[in-house]
Amino acid sequence: MYPKYNENNNQIKLQENPFEQYKQYQTQIKIQQQIPYSEDNLNQIVLSQNPLQEFQEYQKKQTKENKKENIIVIKKQKLYIFLILNNKQTKKIQNARKAINQINTIKKDLQNEDQKGNNNFQQQLINQKNNINIWIKLKVEQQIDNLLSKAKSLVKRKIKDPQMVLIQKKKKIIQIKSQCVKQLIDDAVDIDWPEIEDLVKIRIRIKEKQQIEKIQEIKQSITCYINPWYIIRSWYLYTDQPYNKSFWLKIRSFSWWFILLVKLFPFYGVQSFLHIIIFLFIDKSDEWQLFNYIIQFKKVQFFSIGMSGTLIGYALFFNCTTLNDYSSPQDFYKCKTEGPGSKINVIIDLLGFLLQIALCWLSFLIIPFSKSKGIAQKESNEYQNCCLKINLEKGGRFKNFLFLDMIAFFFCIGILMLFIYTGNDLKKEIWQYYQAIYLVKTIYGLLSFPWLLFLIEKILKSITKAEETGVIFILYYIYIYNTFSYIYIFLFFKKV
Repeated sequence: MYPKYNENNNQIKLQENPFEQYKQYQTQIKIQQQIPYSEDNLNQIVLSQNPLQEFQEYQKKQTKENKKENIIVIKKQKLYIFLILNNKQTKKIQNARKAINQINTIKKDLQNEDQKGNNNFQQQLINQKNNINIWIKLKVEQQIDNLLSKAKSLVKRKIKDPQMVLIQKKKKIIQIKSQCVKQLIDDAVDIDWPEIEDLVKIRIRIKEKQQIEKIQEIKQSITCYINPWYIIRSWYLYTDQPYNKSFWLKIRSFSWWFILLVKLFPFYGVQSFLHIIIFLFIDKSDEWQLFNYIIQFKKVQFFSIGMSGTLIGYALFFNCTTLNDYSSPQDFYKCKTEGPGSKINVIIDLLGFLLQIALCWLSFLIIPFSKSKGIAQKESNEYQNCCLKINLEKGGRFKNFLFLDMIAFFFCIGILMLFIYTGNDLKKEIWQYYQAIYLVKTIYGLLSFPWLLFLIEKILKSITKAEETGVIFILYYIYIYNTFSYIYIFLFFKKV
């Protein structure tokens, strides 16, 4: 079976083995059918001499390309599977986190509820304990009130003498009942008895039914101990108001007498400016120190301005009138040059005097804002203002003395105005104004005599319930020694 010759198979040549030639022809036909032809490469395709090898190479290329495509497809599939799995895993992680957060919130809620339950239980225990304490205090207070009420009548009976008013007549003792004296004793006991009850209750510590405010002292830093201001302040306060010295022990100190003489010195406004410095020294938040400052100022004012001013003024007038021999024309003007008030510095003296009075009144005004540091202070006695707490019980009776002092001050101002705007000759000389100012100051000092009543401790306790406070001893001389030691060491190392 030999192939026929035609135009399409002109490349085929007869060989010695026609079977091999036919086999090659069939393979070429298969190759031409499998190779994708296009118009671009149609003219380029030419059957080679070894079409089988070319077909094998083509298959290898195709397998490589198919492998690459398969690898890309597999990678894409893996990436897609990874993304799907990752998305599922992230969802699982998110769900797990949500579950953990829910578990934590449940735990916190349980802990908070447990804590609230414990707090409520503890608060109930505290309230029950406080109620029991209050009940016990009330019962104890009732018993003490009963004892004090019984003791009141007993004290009245013990004070009264059964033989108070007696008349002896011929070996017979006739007792006359004096209802007036007995009533006076009863009134005195009735007046003082509430204070006695308060002191007893305060000492036993059962009067406070509400929360007591604890007074916290501000600790000074170590730099304050080498500050000259704090050294002088501690020296004065411990000399004048020590916590561990009585009056008889204070007068043994040279510093106490030195301060007293400076307070009594009436010239050049020394006494006035000393009290200004004292106002800066004291603790303005302590009720007792404010009371003590006012009382000391008024007592010293009576002696230094009132009594000493009267004696000095009388001595100067006696010198310029009675002891004056009038031997020269200048002697007739001796009271003008050497009379009372002729040697004073009006600006310094008046400024210090008025500032001293203003500080005294300021101390009156800040007493309601102070604290009774000597005793416990009930919170119920205070109410909150916009800025401070005001105690309504402080300075109650003491305000009457403030009004008394203001009346005395304006009375003296009226005398001065009367002198200035009255008289035959309104054009007065300057020395006359000096003497008028000296007279007004002396009268104001003498009008401070009611303050001498506070020398009696009983009267002072009836005005205020503030307990006396003192200043803790401070070794100021040690601080001075340390200061000079530091200075010496500094200079020594500087030289080296």
